[in-house]
Amino acid sequence: MDDPLLGLDEDQRACVTAPPGPLAIEAGPGSGKTRVLAARVAYRVQVGTAEPRRVLVVTFTRQAATELRQRLRTFGVSGPKAATLHALAYELVERYGTDRRRPRRRVVPTSRRLLRKAIEGLPDLPLEALVGEAEWAAARGIGPSEVPEALSAASRTTAMEPDLLAEALARYERVKRSRGVLDLGDLLVEARVALEDPVFGAATRWRFPHLSVDEAQDLNPAQWSLVRALVGQGDDLCLIGDADQAIYGWNGADARFLTDFATYFPHAARYRLTHNYRCPPELARTAAALLGREAIDAAGDPLVSSVGLDNEGDEASFVVERVQRALHEGVGPGQVAVLARTNAALQATAASLREAGIAYQDGRSVLDHPAVKEALHRLEATAWTLPSRGCSSELRTIAGELHEEAAERGIAEIDLGRQDGVLRQLLELVEDWAESQPSARGSELGDWLAGAVRGRGGDPGPAHPAVSLATFHRAKGLQWRRVFIVGAEAGLVPLTVSGDGAEERRLFYVALTRAEEEVVCTWARHREGRDGWEERRPTPYLLELGISEDSERHAEPESQDAVRAGLERLRRDLLAARRTARHHPIPVPAGSR
Repeated sequence: MDDPLLGLDEDQRACVTAPPGPLAIEAGPGSGKTRVLAARVAYRVQVGTAEPRRVLVVTFTRQAATELRQRLRTFGVSGPKAATLHALAYELVERYGTDRRRPRRRVVPTSRRLLRKAIEGLPDLPLEALVGEAEWAAARGIGPSEVPEALSAASRTTAMEPDLLAEALARYERVKRSRGVLDLGDLLVEARVALEDPVFGAATRWRFPHLSVDEAQDLNPAQWSLVRALVGQGDDLCLIGDADQAIYGWNGADARFLTDFATYFPHAARYRLTHNYRCPPELARTAAALLGREAIDAAGDPLVSSVGLDNEGDEASFVVERVQRALHEGVGPGQVAVLARTNAALQATAASLREAGIAYQDGRSVLDHPAVKEALHRLEATAWTLPSRGCSSELRTIAGELHEEAAERGIAEIDLGRQDGVLRQLLELVEDWAESQPSARGSELGDWLAGAVRGRGGDPGPAHPAVSLATFHRAKGLQWRRVFIVGAEAGLVPLTVSGDGAEERRLFYVALTRAEEEVVCTWARHREGRDGWEERRPTPYLLELGISEDSERHAEPESQDAVRAGLERLRRDLLAARRTARHHPIPVPAGSR
């Protein structure tokens, strides 16, 4: 058994050895948050202040839960439960319903289909905006009739009239009740209601008297309410997180549950972890300056560079060339990331990576992949009544069949590898389900996947090393050696449609602090918009930090292949210009050959 205190600095050691009781730890990026959380659990088990099987750690992603369990194993500790809040809520709801012999209710993984049904007959409503408002209301525990007043109190603007939004959400609730289904927000509510049962609540709190919550700055009121119900009258609660990385306020999260922890537990202890072991000192200081934590260095930061390209296609080609260079230098593909403020800003890079034959993973849910959907369809047809262990064996057979069928169709090798990868992730999920629900039947798998995976960031990491494509939101909690930030231009960073400037600034801070070695920010001087081609400027954040354009540092003689690629891009640009020039003349990109 490794010593939990081995290798810790003074601040980390203080967090790990703090006595049982309410504890808040504010842990900056790269400060060893997961290491400290695992070491604290292991230390308490070692000194006898916690029983391993009565320890519960709540995480926001399955990947974080898996990493925590792995770290605990290095300390020789097994037994603590690490799960996402949605997975835990699903387990509690299922157990409570079984105990009370209540009929099971199916969990729907997404609200879109039912919301579309609910708004039939109403004036046209933007579905995506409606989904976002439904999630915000659920996160804050706001009923449909309370929506207009809550929107006003929060100064939240919407794409629809508040009264019309309230009517749409009321219809949505009626549709769910008529069909006997729950969405992810309902899981949290139903789990809290179950804990209000004196017998069931007392049994659950006896089972898990030692509770820790990771990424506590992302808790929303509904989640905090469930955490408080789990604690009950006890006080053995540890929150760990970083208010500087609070980037989910748009969806109802409230960092004050972490920063104002003493409001709820007046005798709570508080610690801070500030040393960044991930980023080089220069990069860490630059990121801190963005939040006003450090003075801005007038000389700029040699580890953060800004490169402007003529257009989005050139930007994507530049990034892919630098990714290839990193791979040739021995940097593993899993240690390279391309980040952007929005998914749309990643599409050109994804296409260029695909064309170059470089494997990548884009962070979308494994359940959305066509091969996974087909595998689950076949599994449902054959394993409906099988026990959970039998489902995992059946899935292995189905995955082999899908591989052979794809190979016979002549699918590209990179696509075949990606299909095999997501099927392996699905198999890992089913094996997790079989381990946590050994008495379950195949008919229950779909609901478990909806509850355990569809919460924020619920998927595991890639099944094989690949370059990561991720939004700033998805990148939080992760790290890579080399990071490229694409679309680092005004209008995208910060995103002009966002109403929270402070949160946009924290988002860029999160992106900068993902790198262990270097960050390259790229932007397009010309980007196609609604009214044709628009001239763009770099994000004001880079100008504020003194990061000027550094094209010379990245310039190199072009090969014949690069020249041909440039000509092909120019040809495509001219064809596009010919289609739009009648109404929107396009400037010929400077420097094109």
